[in-house]
Amino acid sequence: TAAFRDRTRPYEAFVADIRARNASPHEGDVVVASEAVARPIPVLYRDVAAQAAFCMDNLRVEIR
Repeated sequence: TAAFRDRTRPYEAFVADIRARNASPHEGDVVVASEAVARPIPVLYRDVAAQAAFCMDNLRVEIR
């Protein structure tokens, strides 16, 4: 379980940062995440992680 927590912790921080910066995202929105929390997440997984966290198929992530 410790290995699982180590793998998921960066995603938890990523989603928490998106939630803090984007009060109420809607379908098709571009949400913002900080570069620091996005760095450990592979680029190909960033949109997918946000889409899964918010249950929205067409959410996009922009790094600022």
